[in-house]
Amino acid sequence: MHIALRFRHDFVVTDAEQLLTAARRAYRELNPGTTEQDAAETVTSAADAVFTLLEQAGFLGSGTDSALAACEDDGLALGGWRAQVTLNDPRPLPAGPDCFVNHDVFALPSGA
Repeated sequence: MHIALRFRHDFVVTDAEQLLTAARRAYRELNPGTTEQDAAETVTSAADAVFTLLEQAGFLGSGTDSALAACEDDGLALGGWRAQVTLNDPRPLPAGPDCFVNHDVFALPSGA
């Protein structure tokens, strides 16, 4: 049996500059030895910033909510979140970081 978790977490950007600054700082903490320039070239948008902050926070759970709540002063207000567990997805994600290469990993199975 294959089990997949589909996760949605909504946010509102209240201060884009603060958000980018915080995410670039997080990027450098996650990637020791990188420079401010590296962080600025990697974290260029709200999507990059949220992903980086989620990565730093650990992605899921009440620990994530607590960690992300600390980002409110950096311009990121928490919204609601939802998760869905699905069984026997006909196109499970391959292991590794290149899972986006083959297909839309967020597409629901037909008939879902």
